[in-house]
Amino acid sequence: MGYRVLMPMGNVCCGLTWHSTGQLDMTRKTLRQTLDVMEPLLEAGYPIIGLEPSCTVMLQHDITELLPDDPRAHKVQALTVTLGEFSAKHAEDGGHWPFGTLETQAGPGQALCQVHCHEQSMGNYSPELKVLEKLGVNSNVVGGGCCGLAGNWGFEPGHYEVSQTLGERELFPSIRAAQPGTIVLADGFSCRTQIAQGTGAEGVHLAQVMRAAIRPEK
Repeated sequence: MGYRVLMPMGNVCCGLTWHSTGQLDMTRKTLRQTLDVMEPLLEAGYPIIGLEPSCTVMLQHDITELLPDDPRAHKVQALTVTLGEFSAKHAEDGGHWPFGTLETQAGPGQALCQVHCHEQSMGNYSPELKVLEKLGVNSNVVGGGCCGLAGNWGFEPGHYEVSQTLGERELFPSIRAAQPGTIVLADGFSCRTQIAQGTGAEGVHLAQVMRAAIRPEK
């Protein structure tokens, strides 16, 4: 799309691993280390594209609750967007769009979308749907909520049956009933893991769908 992509110049982490288990002091320490690494990028005002929904929500919402007095945290919050948000706005602004439309075994691109819990509750999935529409993909959003894995929760002792029951509410049956060639779209790593283990299907990220739609440059 005409951008030069930069990666942070060191190890960074949103701190979710500790946040989700209540280790807030460690979360703050981790976030401060991340802010130290990213400070030059923040000063430059570069947009931050989050690819993992749970991490993205941490940077869009929780970071300023954890570090309210650090101005860098507020910069991160203001600059962080999902890939869908960034790409949809780029297209709306008339930016270079090097993508064609997708065709699958199921005909014109068909996608079954499992929206990550954090994105469902704190974010907005409509930009992702706009991007898919622009790629010629007809999207069907799974309405059953959580995939059932929820980070490491489904792997913990005593949680497996509940985890699988959640998956079987709508997600697993929808995948099994989908036409051959239907894209199973799940931006969350946990969701893709649950899908693979529960159905044998391979979930993909929006970035992978966009890459598959890139047209050769003439």
